[in-house]
Amino acid sequence: MNYLMLLSTRVTIKAEIMNVVAIIQARTGSTRLPNKVFCELSGKPLLYHVVQRIRLSSEIDKIVVATTTSKSDDSIDNWAKENGVSCFRGSEENVLERYYYAAEKYKADLIVRITADDPFKDYRIIDNAVRIMQEYNLDFVCNNSPVSFPEGLDVEVLSMSSLTKIIIKIQQQKFEKEHVTQHIHLNKDKFNIFNIHK
Repeated sequence: MNYLMLLSTRVTIKAEIMNVVAIIQARTGSTRLPNKVFCELSGKPLLYHVVQRIRLSSEIDKIVVATTTSKSDDSIDNWAKENGVSCFRGSEENVLERYYYAAEKYKADLIVRITADDPFKDYRIIDNAVRIMQEYNLDFVCNNSPVSFPEGLDVEVLSMSSLTKIIIKIQQQKFEKEHVTQHIHLNKDKFNIFNIHK
């Protein structure tokens, strides 16, 4: 499938109204750099910059910060409330489950997966990925399989039906519980996937 051809397609009227939810996975308990989501960049926490970049999107309907039920993540919940962002709290160890229940709560049809330590997300790349998903009725669109954009500009968009399929199939796989989309990357033949190239 030619990428330039895909980008030339602009979906002005959606045949089916789809609820596009960006879910930002965030926690303060990082072992390598604790509390990194609140590390300051230009006087603002990383999480602030991530949210602001995503807010520029014309395709995303809802932004949700998905954090854990740990007491240490009360600060993320409080920050989200103070900044007008929805917050979902779920499993600390099972990130996949946290994503699934956040997507379910906010009735997502398409999920844009965002990590809270990437403050330079490009909303234009995200919007193109969402449009491709909708236009071609795909399961998963990304630009990191293989990696085709600089680090920090990666994008992953998956359908709710794909997320449901994953969570049903991999209840016992620890690695895949920690990394939401790894099951798709490792089983490309089972999903309808498009990887964006420059």
